[in-house]
Amino acid sequence: MPNDVERCRPIFDALGQQTFVVGSAPATANLVKLAGNAMSATTLEVLGEVLALARKCGLDPQEFLAILTGTMFGSRVHRIYGDKIAGQQYAAGGFIFPLALKDIRLVLNEAESAGVPMPSVSVVRDRLITGIARGYSELDWSALGLLAAEEAGLAFEPADAHA
Repeated sequence: MPNDVERCRPIFDALGQQTFVVGSAPATANLVKLAGNAMSATTLEVLGEVLALARKCGLDPQEFLAILTGTMFGSRVHRIYGDKIAGQQYAAGGFIFPLALKDIRLVLNEAESAGVPMPSVSVVRDRLITGIARGYSELDWSALGLLAAEEAGLAFEPADAHA
């Protein structure tokens, strides 16, 4: 197995940012990927909620996001997806709701098997199902921010929501 990883490392390096070896079982790498997607999804949910709060309280969501990402929350997820949410740029494609829901369900199944409650991730599962029910199946998962805005009573239609 280590020889196989080393033989393929140039391909991995070309495709990704960094290669990590987390064990000999492929399922372990899959769990790492699923856990990362679960963290990203919960981050998007929270970003949507706080940006809806900012907007509803009269704050400029872009300025509010700049403060957050310039201080405590400067990760790529916060910056890239936060900018989409703050700018109400909910485009079709990318990591669409059904794909995100698939990964969330898989990580919740793993968690259940391991006896690990994940209440925040369960909320995101329900929010993704809500988005699909509202017709957002083809939107990128940043549209969790659209759901949060709608739940806050902020009625708007992003220009490219159904592009």
